[in-house]
Amino acid sequence: MMSSAPSLTASFHPYLERHRSMPDTRSFVSVSEPIALQKIGNVGRKPLVLNALAEDTIRYVFHEMFEEKIYPTISTLLTHHSRDHKNMATTTNISKKRKFIREGVFHAELNEFFTRELAEDGYSGLEIRVTPQRTEIIIMATKTQQVLGEKGRRIRELTSVIQKRFGYPENSIELFAQKVVTRGLCAIAQAESLRYKLMGGLPVRRACYGVLRFIMESGAQGCEIVVSGKLRGQRAKAMKFIDGLMIHSGNPVNDYVQFAVRHVLLRQGVLGIKVKIMLPHDPKEGKGVKKPLPDHIQIVQPKEETPIVQPYSEPKERKIEPLPQQMVHPQQLQQQQQQQQLPPQPQAQLQPGAPGNLVYQ
Repeated sequence: MMSSAPSLTASFHPYLERHRSMPDTRSFVSVSEPIALQKIGNVGRKPLVLNALAEDTIRYVFHEMFEEKIYPTISTLLTHHSRDHKNMATTTNISKKRKFIREGVFHAELNEFFTRELAEDGYSGLEIRVTPQRTEIIIMATKTQQVLGEKGRRIRELTSVIQKRFGYPENSIELFAQKVVTRGLCAIAQAESLRYKLMGGLPVRRACYGVLRFIMESGAQGCEIVVSGKLRGQRAKAMKFIDGLMIHSGNPVNDYVQFAVRHVLLRQGVLGIKVKIMLPHDPKEGKGVKKPLPDHIQIVQPKEETPIVQPYSEPKERKIEPLPQQMVHPQQLQQQQQQQQLPPQPQAQLQPGAPGNLVYQ
């Protein structure tokens, strides 16, 4: 008997309809100059054009610009965004600012789609790798088997939807699923876990303390969980749960702190969930950050020395090195040559008849 569960394309239909009503990827929504300059920090004097995901895009794009983590062949990725691949030359002839924004819009839109579609499968982020032959999208999740689906059916459906949405040619995009090894150090996975616990009816304190304990047992340096909304009664308030060490300022925040925000709809209203995890320092970069904190001090242990029982002195002999041959005195050199030419001296032997008499042969 055939199952009546809707397919991925049917569940994704409202998402496609919403984006069909929006302008194409090449056409942007104009933003006034003061708002644009205020958001991006006076990058240009002309009005900047952004998509609907302007705030997330600006945050992601400029973080990548300042951290110098821009993808190697970004022009290839931007070429795929155009629905008309015949005008590839005109697509790549755009300003560098718009290249960054298009690349950020692409990442933000994929992240939003995977967050909604793969929420129950432990979606924890994505990574995009662009090569001259194809574009690889790596989906990081805690339940990779559910992302792949039965015989890889679901991953093929996701590939088909993304290919049609962004106008990729055939066999030019490929999706992979990567398992998150340390689930307790992933802020997105823990925020989703807390979200489903609250949806199941678990009390807020019990759910938050359970997640907090699991994160600290996984090896995190610190954790902070904030749940805000109508927790009790009609008055909204926020509850904060903190454990361990947490840094809030400076450049190490970008390396050490993971941040995730989720929303859960309950009977009394919408609750907001914020999870911050401070990763541990790991020189081998197995489950933490390889780069140490600026205030990290490592004390080197002294070497073990053998105790001195009695005083002693080391004998120091003067080594006499032979002089080179060109520096030898001529008389010494002549004597050495004569000694080499002399015949061997006769050996003395004792005769048995006369003891003590030496006879030379």
